[in-house]
Amino acid sequence: MSARLLTAIENVLLANARPLTAHRIASEIHLRSNVILGGATPWKTVGARLAVDIRQNAESKFKRAGSGLYGLACWSDMQEVLVPARKINPMNEEILAVPSPIMRMMEQPGSSFGIYPIHYSLVLASAVIVNRSEAERRDDLVQIIPSFIINRGNEILSFKRTKKTPESRLHDSFSIMFGGHLQANDVPSLFDGESYMEQEFLFRELHEELLLTPAIERTEYVGVIHLDANPFERQHAGVVFKVDIPLGGEARSLEPGYHSTLSFMDRSQLLASPIMDDRWSSSCLGFLRGAAFK
Repeated sequence: MSARLLTAIENVLLANARPLTAHRIASEIHLRSNVILGGATPWKTVGARLAVDIRQNAESKFKRAGSGLYGLACWSDMQEVLVPARKINPMNEEILAVPSPIMRMMEQPGSSFGIYPIHYSLVLASAVIVNRSEAERRDDLVQIIPSFIINRGNEILSFKRTKKTPESRLHDSFSIMFGGHLQANDVPSLFDGESYMEQEFLFRELHEELLLTPAIERTEYVGVIHLDANPFERQHAGVVFKVDIPLGGEARSLEPGYHSTLSFMDRSQLLASPIMDDRWSSSCLGFLRGAAFK
């Protein structure tokens, strides 16, 4: 499927003779080829496959032509736009955060397990750019963390954090929440309300962290998790997605120095595991069980 998908993408770009978004490429593949892109968001499959090929294949036929745009390396007038690889947990990076008073206004009373039905578009529209080290010293900012739960049938992907994680409180802890800070490499205001481009911006964190094969089958937006038991929890909020991959699917860490014991666990095993000591993980599991996790 991977090679066939890349060939289909190449044919679409050749036929159009200009850079296209992953969303447009996915639509054209549906019309022009016999490659079937499953799931409700096939453009994420296209964007993820292109991102991996451009990053890992020195002879890739594809190049980035702009924010969310892809073209062919063979085009004589192709101007490549270099997108820096996501830096892993540098404390001097520029990140996105929401002022605490605005976050409190968006959080309606009566949330379940600290998870609020706030749309990610509203979160992005409310965010400001701030230095991460500065944000860690302030209690009037809530740092935004795209967070992903990888679901495979009745199993959920788990991992153990290593001591390379900057926050010592997280060393050797377990979690089911993948993702990281939103680095300010793109400007959400340029998305002009295009939900799929906002999702591509958020999902870049996942695609930089994990390689999922075969492609993502379905994604479901869960909401914003924001707990308040301590200052650290009040300073961070997760924009949570559940990501389904097919039975038999596999996950490989693209940041192995930060993940150990990467494994799928049955949901019943999770409830009796150290993962429940991670409050974000336990809160999300509780919320999803109450929402008829499927």
